[in-house]
Amino acid sequence: MTRWEHFTKLTQQRSFYKGVFIMMKKTTFGAALAFLFAAAGALTAAALYLHHREKELDEYERLLFSDDYDDFDDEDDTNAEDTTTYEKIPDAPNTEE
Repeated sequence: MTRWEHFTKLTQQRSFYKGVFIMMKKTTFGAALAFLFAAAGALTAAALYLHHREKELDEYERLLFSDDYDDFDDEDDTNAEDTTTYEKIPDAPNTEE
């Protein structure tokens, strides 16, 4: 078999698959696969972060709006006396010349 016959035979075999499969190098396929895995990992990390953050916000909201500690400050103020001094504010401004 001559080189030309060998070349035409290979060309005919590849032309049969040319329309069906996309041929690419192994390194290109590896790079594309690595990119897809990186994108999937980034999306997973973002989903886990948002899930964790949502749980933290739910806990904070539960503590903020719970009725457990509504009277907490009132209990401390029952024994303390009101020592606030009030000053009378005049209705008209002071006009000294």
